[in-house]
Amino acid sequence: MAKLSREFLAKRRKRMVTALIVVGVLAAAASVFLFFTREKPPEKATPYTAEVSSSRPFSLNDPDAKSIFEDPAYLSLDRSLHMGNGYEEYTVSDSDSEFADENSDFFLEYFDALEHGASERYDAMFTDAYYEKYLAQSDFSEQRVYDIHITQLAGGESPTTSFFLVDYKIAKNNGSFRRDIASDASRPVVFELVRTDGGFKINDVHYVSGR
Repeated sequence: MAKLSREFLAKRRKRMVTALIVVGVLAAAASVFLFFTREKPPEKATPYTAEVSSSRPFSLNDPDAKSIFEDPAYLSLDRSLHMGNGYEEYTVSDSDSEFADENSDFFLEYFDALEHGASERYDAMFTDAYYEKYLAQSDFSEQRVYDIHITQLAGGESPTTSFFLVDYKIAKNNGSFRRDIASDASRPVVFELVRTDGGFKINDVHYVSGR
C-alpha cells in the first residue's frame, strides 16, 4: 500500500511539474505578444501619431530659428549612444569609438539625420514594406535628441532580422518629428531592423505595450 502511495504521489508531482512548464511557456508567449502590441493609427500615418492630442502646444518648422548646434544648453547634454544588450551598456560617441560596430553605426546615422533635420536621409533608412504601412516622414526641423539608450533584444524570425529597444528624449520638442511625447520626456519604441545589401533598414516600429 505504501509503495502504491509513493508511486501515486510521484506521478502526481510529475503531472504538476508538466503543467507548470506548459503554463510558463504560454505565459512567455503571451508576454512577447503584449510586448509587441502596436497601437496602430486607424489610417495610414507615421508611427508616432497613434495618440496625439490636438491641444498640444507644438509649433512646426521655423525657417528663421537658429541651428541647434548654436545652442550651448543642448550641446552640453549627453548626445552619445548608450548601447546595451540586457547585461551591459557601453557608450559610443562616434564611429571611431572603441565599442563602435555596425549596429551603433546605423543608429549614429539615424540620430545624426534627426539632429540635422535631414528628412530625405531619414526616409531612406526604411524598407519598402515599412512604407506599405506608414507614410514617409514630412520635413522636420533639427531635433535636439539626447539621453539615447539602445538595447538589442532577442533575434527575429531570421538571421537577417533584429530588434532594438530605442529610448531617447527631445529637448524643446516642437512636434515637427514626434508629437507623441513632450519636451524632455521619452516613450520607448522597438525597431525591427532587416539586413540589406547596403546595411540595415528599419522594417517596422512598435510601441512598447503599456507605455
